[in-house]
Formats: sequence, C-alpha cells, structure tokens
Amino acid sequence: MHGQGYDGAANMSGIYNGLQSRLQRQNPKALYLHCHAHSLNLVLVESAKSSIQFVTFFSLVEKLYAFIANSSKRHAAFMETQKAMYPEDRPLEPKKLSVTRWACRESALRTMRKVILALKQFLEEIVQKPPPDASAGDASILLQSINFEFLVCLEITTPVFQEIAYASNALQQKDFDLAASYRIVDRALQSLRELKNDVKFQEIFTNVKERAKSMAIDLPLGFLDKAEEEKGLKDTSIVIHLLLRTSNINPWTSTTV
Repeated sequence: MHGQGYDGAANMSGIYNGLQSRLQRQNPKALYLHCHAHSLNLVLVESAKSSIQFVTFFSLVEKLYAFIANSSKRHAAFMETQKAMYPEDRPLEPKKLSVTRWACRESALRTMRKVILALKQFLEEIVQKPPPDASAGDASILLQSINFEFLVCLEITTPVFQEIAYASNALQQKDFDLAASYRIVDRALQSLRELKNDVKFQEIFTNVKERAKSMAIDLPLGFLDKAEEEKGLKDTSIVIHLLLRTSNINPWTSTTV
C-alpha cells in the first residue's frame, strides 16, 4: 500500500484511533490524504448555501422531481407529454438530487434542462384540465415558480456542475496518482474562472432569454425600462447587471472555490 484517502470523518481520519492511523502503524508508508473528491463535494455544498436564490432553486428542483415521481399516474402522464412533444426522442426520467454526492446533481440538472419545456406544459395541463385534479393546487404553485429567475439559475448551475462532475469522476479513478489529481483540480478551477467572465455570462443570459421566449415566460417587470432609463441602450452587459440587481441574483459574490 502506497497511500490512503478518506473523507474527514474522525473514525476514518483520526490521528490516534482513526482507520488511517491504524493502517500507518502497520505500514508507515501508507500516507493519508483527505479525499480530493470529497473536498470538492464539500465546496459544492457550501457554495450552494451562499445564495438564497440557489437554495430556493435546488429546493424547487427537488419538489418538481417529487411531484412527478411520487405518483405513478403523474409519472406516466409526464412521459406521455414528452412523447407527444418529441415523438422522435426517448422520454427522460426526472432524477432525484443526491443529498450526499452533490457532483451527481449534474445529471439531474442536465435532465431538468432538457425536459423543462415539457414539464411546464405538463403542469399547465393539470391546472387547466376540468374538473380540477386533486394535485392541481400543487401544480399551480410549481408552475408559478418556473419563472425567469429559475431559468437563470438553471443555466448557471448546469455548466458549473458539469465541470465539477468531470473532476469528481476523474478523481475517483483507481489509476490516478497525486500529480494527476492536482492537474484535474487545477483544470476545474480554471474552467470555473472562465465561466465567471462577462463573455460567458452574456452567452448564458442570451440562452435564458431564448428559452424564456419559447416558454412564454416574461422578463422581470420593468426590467428593460430600467435599462433604457439608465443607459439609453439595450446592451447585453447592461442588461446582465440590471438583472442581477432587479432579480437579486448574484451567483459570483460568495463563492468558496
């Protein structure tokens, strides 16, 4: 054994009675390192707690999953909605957000990004179908929550979690050495920095506007009027800054990465 890596739990990492200390007493060369994949997971957990917008966003994603998955009838109806909208594609199963392995949330967010239009139509059908279904009240609340701010959070978090998932999966490969692990972490950090620049955010905002238009979702009230009042222009960068102010979304101010 050349080394060992675990999470930070005392029974694993303890210097006196932890598993790593017991193994080192048997083999002094088995040096202990805190698992990089677990550290990455902790960064995600704390980063997502730094903004009430993203706390609310992840809570809503989980509620949307539960609304469909907790009823076989609604699950089947949602699958039929997808088939009707996209007859050439295989319907996608909504995925639960992992509580402990946050890097696995990338799959759930990627799926949500693909099915959000079908999901909105599905909720509208429940709300509008006479006579009212017993779940129409919950469907109405969820439908109102799929707004412009939700789409912004979805477009921001998906690429971030894709980068983290790639790094997390790579760090768990058996043939990875310490040097390769540091290269993977450095690459992830560089990718996240690139996601924070104005050009990338303009691209994200453009995607949000196009998706909102296709889903008949309006921009926040008075949004473009404020842009005209302050600058007399509808430049993308101006619009972005106003969006952060009017919607109170600022994902980059409290990052722990």
